Amino acid sequence: MWPPDPLVMRALILTAPMVATIGLWMARRPSHATMTGMFLATAWQLPPLLLFNALAPEWGWWGFEAEGGLWWGVPVDLLIAWAFLWGAIPALLPRTIPPMLIGVAAFALDLLVIPLCRPTIALNGPSWLLGEAVCIATALMPGLALARWTAERRNLIGRAVLQGIGFGGLLMIALPAAILTASKRPTLDPLLQQPAGLIFIQLQVMLTFAGWGVSACQEFALRGGGTALPQDPTQRLVISGPYAYVSNPMQLSTAFVLFALGFMLQSGPVAGAGLMVVVFSAGLASWHEGLALTERFGAPYRIYRESVRTWFPRWRPWVPYQATLYYDRDCQFCATVARWVAARSPVALTMTPAQNHPRRDLTRLTYNPGDGSPEEEGVAAFARALEHIHLGFALFAFLLRLPGMIDFVQLVVDASGGGPRLVQREPSN
Repeated sequence: MWPPDPLVMRALILTAPMVATIGLWMARRPSHATMTGMFLATAWQLPPLLLFNALAPEWGWWGFEAEGGLWWGVPVDLLIAWAFLWGAIPALLPRTIPPMLIGVAAFALDLLVIPLCRPTIALNGPSWLLGEAVCIATALMPGLALARWTAERRNLIGRAVLQGIGFGGLLMIALPAAILTASKRPTLDPLLQQPAGLIFIQLQVMLTFAGWGVSACQEFALRGGGTALPQDPTQRLVISGPYAYVSNPMQLSTAFVLFALGFMLQSGPVAGAGLMVVVFSAGLASWHEGLALTERFGAPYRIYRESVRTWFPRWRPWVPYQATLYYDRDCQFCATVARWVAARSPVALTMTPAQNHPRRDLTRLTYNPGDGSPEEEGVAAFARALEHIHLGFALFAFLLRLPGMIDFVQLVVDASGGGPRLVQREPSN
């Protein structure tokens, strides 16, 4: 008889994707890289699925008729089921199948299956199709991209950015939801009852803290050739950007975000999670990371750790190499920018006319890090120069260099007359 008992229905919804995942796993025997991608894709699903399913009743998409095991009003077993259905299973499918075809197949499957899940899932007319499309676009498709890029070890910047966003979603959505549910306060009323202006200011502070952590992830990709994930590590020791000021900027950012969230939500347990991050990072994580990095990088890592603290940032950066900022000496604005930077006594940064570049003609302000890493141009070069001055300017530079932000600011600068102009290299005597 259909529909079955609600508990039986929830058990079926949870079991079916897990059985399918196990079957695919046994059939394909995935590589280590594919398993890492599968793990990341599954974890990616939780924040958007939790958020949109919690908002679905308010937006008229669907609702849930379930008791017990709820996470912000969403059955936990359904979240886990769809995390496997849209995370693990697509990641285990042959990579010859186009992602768009997988997305269409997932949409078609839900068209058939979800109406059968009543009364656990109660659809609200045809508007639920919009919610389905939104969930596929924000959960399934990015997770699949992350899984494939990780398995194939390609698009380093893309997978580093998605890792950062995914971890941020777990940190700012999934973890607080779990803590608030466990502390018997599953709603956001203490936050929503505050003035809108205060909420906006608190969000800005929290997102700023989060941005510094994303900047650290970005530095791993740009300078280290890897990601923060131990299974997808950097190829080089990263000591630039945020790491020139503090040795664990990701953990510091995580702790600050949780402290800020706890203040916003008026929740001591959420703020306490930030303290637990500090305790864990200062203990087991620091010990394990120290052993692993000492084994991989040896003396350079030991010298770095003797110079840069773990939790208390330096005011001036530690830079063991000589960087160069190339500027057009015939451009009054460019020369003014160079003089402004030089007047602030940047650490290990030399101002040199672009005409004296040793290898090529330049078209923008150009930063050479001096450690063999690629040069950076335009607004990114200016931001790198700020990182050589002190922590105050560096914190602004970390946010300025974030993906999307740097592109927007460069576009504004170009539209304001600061576009590229050819500066020809003068032959050396």
